[in-house]
Amino acid sequence: MPEGKSVLKAQKLLKITLHYADDRIHALQIRGDFFMHPEEDLEKLEKKMAGSVLERGELEQRAKEFLQTTQVFGFDEKSLAEAILQASGKAPP
Repeated sequence: MPEGKSVLKAQKLLKITLHYADDRIHALQIRGDFFMHPEEDLEKLEKKMAGSVLERGELEQRAKEFLQTTQVFGFDEKSLAEAILQASGKAPP
């Protein structure tokens, strides 16, 4: 299973470790110097993104739906999608 990593400077630093196959996210780890409240929502976001097709529109939509119910300071759905696509090699670093 391919693995990709990316580091994106959005409003804050966003580090992605991505495991994917057949253009779908198998597992995702999101780290960086951003803040999320409540903190345990980060794991929920990672699980929500699992199964997503590596396509900007779907990634942004899933992230946007999730981020409406939590507070995040340092990234938004667009920067998260960009970082994931960079980790997969589908967007330039």
